[in-house]
Amino acid sequence: MTQAGLVAAGVISVEPLVLSAARSAFAGLDPGYGKAARSLGASEWQVFSRIHLPLAFRPVLGNAASVFLGVMAQLAMVWWFTGRILK
Repeated sequence: MTQAGLVAAGVISVEPLVLSAARSAFAGLDPGYGKAARSLGASEWQVFSRIHLPLAFRPVLGNAASVFLGVMAQLAMVWWFTGRILK
């Protein structure tokens, strides 16, 4: 198995965790902000891009960073146990 294969397997294995965290971050937002923007004439895309996305950015980014570190730790363990860098 190559390094790219290990990285791909790690990303695919943790993708459900990232998507679940992103969903919970968006679900945890206060719906009042979106309602207020819609009452002022904002479209659904504007509500998403200007209100929901910036509010959920930090939780999603934090979770993505922790998942990235977890994948890197798994790769480090594989390389440590095998005693060599895979090619």
